[in-house]
Amino acid sequence: MQKFKFAIILPLIMCACTVHAEMFQREADKGVWIKEHFKGKKVYHHNPKIVTKAEDEIMNAFLKQKDIEYIEPDTIGKDINDPNIAPFNKICPKDKPINVSRIMVRNYFPSTGLQEHGHEQINICLEKMKIFKINPYGDAADGSNYVLWCENYGSIEFYDIKRKQRYVNGKPIVNSNGVFLGFSTKTCEYSEELLLTQFYDPNSDITGIFKHNNKVYFYKMHPNSLYPSGYSVMIWHYCYDSKCGFCSGAIIR
Repeated sequence: MQKFKFAIILPLIMCACTVHAEMFQREADKGVWIKEHFKGKKVYHHNPKIVTKAEDEIMNAFLKQKDIEYIEPDTIGKDINDPNIAPFNKICPKDKPINVSRIMVRNYFPSTGLQEHGHEQINICLEKMKIFKINPYGDAADGSNYVLWCENYGSIEFYDIKRKQRYVNGKPIVNSNGVFLGFSTKTCEYSEELLLTQFYDPNSDITGIFKHNNKVYFYKMHPNSLYPSGYSVMIWHYCYDSKCGFCSGAIIR
């Protein structure tokens, strides 16, 4: 009888920090889960000596899910050719797809301690896409800005177009990263990375966009290996004036 009880309890312990994507039919469902999971827990900032009042307030509001309004996607699709996603890709010329971002990689030279411009890295966003009609820098959507989320995102130089697979050192990579990309239909600029989740795991990571006091925030969280049922949480706020933007990081346990 004792062995039978142990067999039931152990899986529950092992799955305490596991999140399955199908649990969340809406972005707001994530908030319901977060509020329940964080009940009775506290915020521990990574560097409490330099944390600002705004960073502390938003992290504690997130902990309690107080006045948090989750932004739901306007459309969801499998990839850029999905009928729901394709219309957004026709707004600008074909040579500027919405799922591509260009990043200037800087080379660091230890001998001089200086960084110099290196090569331009092109990344591509492949599958499980969501489009949010919202201006990441403003209070509301103005019809010319939107945010694209996708999984399986990374450097195009390792992408095998024929096999539709990304390789590094001969080994295939699937769902290596998740990303939020900002896109402007006014300028038809290539997407910029707003939030990159490296080694994104849909079975444990939670990420999304929410509003608090009419400001837009991006967040990502994943289980913290040092604390059972604890999570590492990062929250970003962007604005046109770089002085008012910030990134807040903490462990909630």
